Amino acid sequence: MDYLEHLQQAYRHKNITLYLGAGTSIANGLPSWEKLVLAMYFSVIGEQKMKGWRPLPNYLFAISEWYLSQNNEPLEITVRKLQKYFSNDEEGQRKFLDRMYSTLYSGLLDENGSPAEDLNKDSLRNGNPTLDAIAYLCEKSTSSRGIQSVVTYNYDDFLEIALGDSPAESIFTRSVPNLQSLPVYHVHGFIPIRPDLPRSTIDQLVFTETQYNRMASNPDHWSNKVQLNSMSNSVGVMIGLSLSDRNMRRLLYASKSQGSQPRNYALLQRQKLNITTQALEDINNQAIEYMHNFYNSGAKRDFSSSLLGPNRIGVKSAVKRKSARPVAVKAATPDSEGEPRYRYEIRGIIQQVEKLDFEQQEFVMDELGVHPIWYDHHDEIPEILKQIAT
Repeated sequence: MDYLEHLQQAYRHKNITLYLGAGTSIANGLPSWEKLVLAMYFSVIGEQKMKGWRPLPNYLFAISEWYLSQNNEPLEITVRKLQKYFSNDEEGQRKFLDRMYSTLYSGLLDENGSPAEDLNKDSLRNGNPTLDAIAYLCEKSTSSRGIQSVVTYNYDDFLEIALGDSPAESIFTRSVPNLQSLPVYHVHGFIPIRPDLPRSTIDQLVFTETQYNRMASNPDHWSNKVQLNSMSNSVGVMIGLSLSDRNMRRLLYASKSQGSQPRNYALLQRQKLNITTQALEDINNQAIEYMHNFYNSGAKRDFSSSLLGPNRIGVKSAVKRKSARPVAVKAATPDSEGEPRYRYEIRGIIQQVEKLDFEQQEFVMDELGVHPIWYDHHDEIPEILKQIAT
């Protein structure tokens, strides 16, 4: 039985749980957790320390993305620095949640800080085909077929808005769900864009490292019980998740260790490395630099074997000059005609590692009881999801 047939069968028996990650909300303009942390931090220090510099929301997210690529500081440290701008009393906690709200939805609020007038079911679904497909699966559900529940790691209420009049209940604390509604479990907290709805308190939120560890280490925490029960007793479909959450992996492994039969599926983009000529040159130059360091380390052996390509004459003297470079030997293969041999060999090594890594990734996921559904482009997701309801 292939994955689609299995999922269609589970859908007919109302035995599917959807697990939603940040990838399901990004198309609507929401940031990932990493960008949210940095954007909050920049917005706070922008008001207090930057002498009038107030970046617009789009620049705030763009700067955050650039900063992520440049800065090696763990984000948990950034969160701690962010927290020092807010007191621990009730007023400080309220301000923190307000800042989180205004940053999370900064591109969707008007000048008064209220949701834009054109934010509704249709605008969200038209702007996000993946969310539209998720909502389609939910609204096609009945009392005997379809989606059993939704577990979301997102703070937003976009799915609930996208469902319109279809009954859905947002659950973000220990409670008994309404049997007449689709339960949407916000296991990391709930900060809805609709200001009239209740939201998580600081203590109910999973945002900081301390909050995450407290939740993950408590087997009786309501969110852990919900996830473990869903993973053990229903077929899971994971969308917009990278499976990097260590608590989620722990729960998946615990579910499989219990001998649970239902299988979980994860929609994952097949990563294809972009091996450019410049990248090959950079790798080769770095390898030569390492060879130079090896030579100067005191091990005065013949390093001629450390260069790719058959022509290695004069390597020692070149190393001493710190200018070693393989001779551009033509590769004897049709698809690399005219290319230096070292480029051909470096590319081959990378491609082989990529292939082996792909196989190992599938092995690791199988250990967690997760079957990957690979796709090349994000626009393939809606069709994959909608086929489940046929």
